[in-house]
Amino acid sequence: MANYQSNRRSTQEKHRARRAAILDAATDVMRREGVAACSVRRIAKAAGVSPSVIHYYFADAQEIVDFGYASITDRYFARLEAVRGTFSDPAADFWHLIAAYTEPWNAHPRMTLLWSEYYTMSGNNHRTSGIVESYQRTIDLFANFLAPIEEGRYVGRAQAVWRHLTGTIDSRLAIPIGLDEIFAELALVIGIPAPAADTVRCSVRACGCKG
Repeated sequence: MANYQSNRRSTQEKHRARRAAILDAATDVMRREGVAACSVRRIAKAAGVSPSVIHYYFADAQEIVDFGYASITDRYFARLEAVRGTFSDPAADFWHLIAAYTEPWNAHPRMTLLWSEYYTMSGNNHRTSGIVESYQRTIDLFANFLAPIEEGRYVGRAQAVWRHLTGTIDSRLAIPIGLDEIFAELALVIGIPAPAADTVRCSVRACGCKG
């Protein structure tokens, strides 16, 4: 019985390790070549396995892409959460978050293309749960940073922040916009005075939140 349980644990560990290795390979393909390149055959080649092995561990390429995209966004959100508490003033913390949220998209235009490809693939496959989860996670993040400001007065405007920044980021490749303009527009949308963008930009670089 003990040997059976030990063998079972060993099999489960190998299963998890193989699955994780496939996801790592898929995430690497996604970063370098884009979501559109993430076919089962391409992922199998990157992982050094046959397509049949991919199908053993995952239903299809969309499932792998969902997990891979979630892994990328997990790291991104961890950096954003690290902004909390940088300033004693919660309003300053909020603007610091906005800078940390938008600057990587400007520094790495590939992020916008990656999101657009993921959005398109998920929509075409009628499997949008990953998109909805990503949107809601962003709204919740903004709400959490708005909550301490004037006893939650602005928390209900988190969705407006998300809508404005989503449009700004999606159009940034065609219509570039600076952080100072983003701050000015967002201040009008939510009613919280914005600091000078340069002061926040410097603090973002200092804390290593960019990129």
